[in-house]
Amino acid sequence: MKKGEKGEMLADTDGSTSSGFKSSCLFIFIIFVVLLLSFDTYQRNGMWWDDVILWKDVIRKSPGNARGYNGLGLIYSDRGQLDEAIKEYLSALTLQFNYPNAHNNLGIAYAKQGRLNEAINEFMIALRLNPDYAEAHNNLGITYAKQGRLNEAIHEYMTALKIAPQDAEVHYNLGLAYWEKGLKQKAKEEIDITLKLRPDFTPAQKAFESLYNKSHTF
Repeated sequence: MKKGEKGEMLADTDGSTSSGFKSSCLFIFIIFVVLLLSFDTYQRNGMWWDDVILWKDVIRKSPGNARGYNGLGLIYSDRGQLDEAIKEYLSALTLQFNYPNAHNNLGIAYAKQGRLNEAINEFMIALRLNPDYAEAHNNLGITYAKQGRLNEAIHEYMTALKIAPQDAEVHYNLGLAYWEKGLKQKAKEEIDITLKLRPDFTPAQKAFESLYNKSHTF
């Protein structure tokens, strides 16, 4: 009986050890995943902070150089810190008003905040300074489209494409504007061009699939 009792004890012990071992492994795995994710977040935040330090150092060394403020503004904008970004762009333009990139970037920040008329004003200033600024034409078109001013949006997209005919995103935006106007064949042509230029352009892929599935005539 002692042997049997010992066997039962061993069986019970084996079972609890196995369960405990599994629990320990699961706990260690969870801790590992948490640490890994924390490290990844730390790295990304560290990289962002390094960029902030870099541009602040540029500003410290060259306080009269508008480029430093514009660069810092871009970092803040990428992080969604739009008020901070706008502050930096305005600082850049105080130093150098004839800086089309800063006007364009300020316009983007205003548009993200829903301040569309102010955004349009900045894009138009950028274009007065540099009429061949394709990105500003595209951004102005996007802002017009948000206001429902599709004819003006189409004009800006087409102007941008005269300057940068291989810009897939502009073709995509033009296609959307045509679709909103009910010009389905023209929209199809622009989406097709977009995907030829950039087969991996996800918004165009989704638009292609969605619009083709909704209408056989598109």
